[in-house]
Amino acid sequence: MEHITFDFLLGFMIAVALMVALWVPLFFFDYKAEKKRGAMPIGSGENPPTPPLDKVHLN
Repeated sequence: MEHITFDFLLGFMIAVALMVALWVPLFFFDYKAEKKRGAMPIGSGENPPTPPLDKVHLN
């Protein structure tokens, strides 16, 4: 197996650095917006929580 060439390694490092540079601000701004918005109240989603099955009476 031939050794990894310098340009391949450089290209790989540039690709990884570009991905990090693009993804980190995205998550950072999303986290800041989520923090500012506050905690969502429990059960506010599309599927409200259901009672446990042993507490449900069918009759």
